[in-house]
Amino acid sequence: MDWNRAKTVLILAFLCLNAFLAVQLLEIQQERSRLLNVAQSTMKDLKQLLANKKIQLRRSIPEEQPTIPLLEAHLEQPGDGWERTDGAYLKHFYTPPSASRPDDLNQLLRREIENFSTYRTDTVLPQSGNRVYYQTWEGYPLFEGKVEANLKNGRLTDIRWTPLSIRAEETRQRVTPAYVALLNLIESGKVPAEARILTIELGYHGQQYDAESMVLSPVWRVVVQDKNNPPDTYYVNALTGAVESPV
Repeated sequence: MDWNRAKTVLILAFLCLNAFLAVQLLEIQQERSRLLNVAQSTMKDLKQLLANKKIQLRRSIPEEQPTIPLLEAHLEQPGDGWERTDGAYLKHFYTPPSASRPDDLNQLLRREIENFSTYRTDTVLPQSGNRVYYQTWEGYPLFEGKVEANLKNGRLTDIRWTPLSIRAEETRQRVTPAYVALLNLIESGKVPAEARILTIELGYHGQQYDAESMVLSPVWRVVVQDKNNPPDTYYVNALTGAVESPV
């Protein structure tokens, strides 16, 4: 074997590989720089739009941009005592138990709701006469997987529950930044001048049930309050940035 020739070939191959990697690294750096410039320009546009319309942000805009999958949700059948109604299940208490304290209510719900420890309280939307809890998946709220506890005079009268079993797709996608979602929502004209953005949070949302299953897409939920009116909830698709209809 001609070792000198072999070494020359190896050196040339190594140099070619280094040149290829250098070009790839340069392209990655250029793309990162382009994305950073786009992000800075978008944030500038958003700040200017907020200032022009005198829209207040009550909470900071989330910086998270995880990769998450679509979910397939199936409506589960709970145990005895639940009545099927409009894509959910309802349980009445003909002798309503006392739930005047949060600890009392949580104790009652832990007894009635399977895996209640995985649910999260909605602390943003008004809760006159009821309490709302969202089922979570990997920490993200499922806005259709709800427990609604209805209270009257400090007593639990009934529970409306949408128990979901979840199957995640294998493919994960990186979500659109929250500031892009907010900019799209404001530019759509749905947020009036001098309104307040109460919260922006990442979760899952799908169409209301007309069958036993549905697809849940990642969304940014934006809760907006216009002066003294009740808050409006908007969903912005976290993969496409498209603004969905309010609920």
